[in-house]
Amino acid sequence: IVTGATPVGGQPVSVAFGPDSRKAYLARRAAGAQGGVSLVNTATDGVVIATSFDTGSPESLVASPDGKRVYVAVAGTGIVALDAALIQPLFTIPRGLGGGVIDNPQGLALTPDARQLLVSDNRPGGSVHVIDIASRSVAATVSFGGDEIPLGIAIHPDGQPAYVAGADATLS
Repeated sequence: IVTGATPVGGQPVSVAFGPDSRKAYLARRAAGAQGGVSLVNTATDGVVIATSFDTGSPESLVASPDGKRVYVAVAGTGIVALDAALIQPLFTIPRGLGGGVIDNPQGLALTPDARQLLVSDNRPGGSVHVIDIASRSVAATVSFGGDEIPLGIAIHPDGQPAYVAGADATLS
C-alpha cells in the first residue's frame, strides 16, 4: 500500500493497473466540472498525463490485458475507450446499448481475452450487459430482479465465473 499522497485533482473514484504494473490509471470526478482520467507512473507516483471528459462523470475503469486500452464507465455518456499510452479517446460505446439505456454505467470487467466487456447499469432490478468489443454491441444481458442494484464486477482469471457486487448487500 502506498502511504504517501499524490495530488491528482478532483475526487478519485477508481484505479486500475496496466499489465506491467508500471502504470496506474485513475478515474476522477471534479466538483462543479467534469471528471477525467489520470495516468500515474508507479515508480515515481507522479501524474504523467491527465485528461478530462466533456460530458459525464467517470464511475470506474479497467485496463486491457495487452496494455493498449483503458475502458471508462462515464455516467450520461456510456463507455469511453482510451488509448492507454496517450489517455486520448479512441471511441465511445454509447449509453443506449441494445435498445435500453445504461445512463449510469458503474462496474466494468474485461474477459481475459479482452473480447468482451461486462458493464453493470447501477439501477434497481438492473442488469449486467456483455459488450462485444469488436462490434461495440450487446452480446448478452443478465437481468437482476427486485431491488438488486448491480455495481462492481470481477471476472475470474480463467474467464469463469464473473461476480457482481450488489448495493443490496449481495454477491451474485
